[in-house]
Amino acid sequence: MAVGWGLGGCAPLVRPQSASRRRGPGTSFQTSSTYSPGLDIGADEVMVYATDAGGGMGSSIAAWRNAGYQVAVMTSTSHDWSGSFVNGRFGGHDHRGAVQQRRTAACSNSVPPVVYLGRSGAAGALLRRLVQRLGQKVGLRVQSQSVRVTQRGPYVSAIGFSGGQVPGTFADLQQGGFPVVRDPQVEAGRTALLRPLADLGQNHPQLVHTMPRVHQLREAPAETLLVGSGPTGVQGATRLIARHGHPVGASWAGQTLPWTWDAASGTCLIQHPTQPDPATLQLRWASGSGSA
Repeated sequence: MAVGWGLGGCAPLVRPQSASRRRGPGTSFQTSSTYSPGLDIGADEVMVYATDAGGGMGSSIAAWRNAGYQVAVMTSTSHDWSGSFVNGRFGGHDHRGAVQQRRTAACSNSVPPVVYLGRSGAAGALLRRLVQRLGQKVGLRVQSQSVRVTQRGPYVSAIGFSGGQVPGTFADLQQGGFPVVRDPQVEAGRTALLRPLADLGQNHPQLVHTMPRVHQLREAPAETLLVGSGPTGVQGATRLIARHGHPVGASWAGQTLPWTWDAASGTCLIQHPTQPDPATLQLRWASGSGSA
């Protein structure tokens, strides 16, 4: 069973029990209320808010599930709308001394203050314990980490919580020239966008990243051809990697260009102007480690 908790996270709790409802993706709606015929709109899934109304979230989940719905939960680890965690109704421990309380602009004076689990060390510890308890309830082991790393396709993004390293060798795509970094440090509150290098350039030279917009790309053991374009007067940069070769010539729009070869990483950096009309970047390769 796949479950995800996070800020405003949604966690699937049960599978549909009724054959009358479709399995897989379908229609869904959200509610803070327990099941009633007036709310039964025939959707495939209902997302129940974390609330103490109507006997609590547990009874709401059971009521919607018994009506044949797939049930998900909308909750948050940044604030406690109902106060059930802060005041001890959930877990039996009073945490009111370690949180912030303030009214949001959307709250009138007649609405109780929204309880936020603040940014203090004590509040951070409360958040970690809360998420761990939620994980235990659904059979997941929760492990704290100082950096959140997500990979989408060939790219890795990292967000520093308390700060830490991302293991591996990467091209740093947020820095000019896309320098090669090893086990980069992501400081608290900062982000990184990285391209892993471990699997690149094994069979033939490959593009790591480039600043011009790429229209065409052809990669072969002896030659790389890239057709790209960009704004006038902007300095472009292209980094390539070759595990079993080294560069012997480079040109952009027919003009010979110098390059910088980093033998330690097996990468080559070419800096060149860009132009609105597509132009060709050509890089010729020779076998062996070489030098530049």
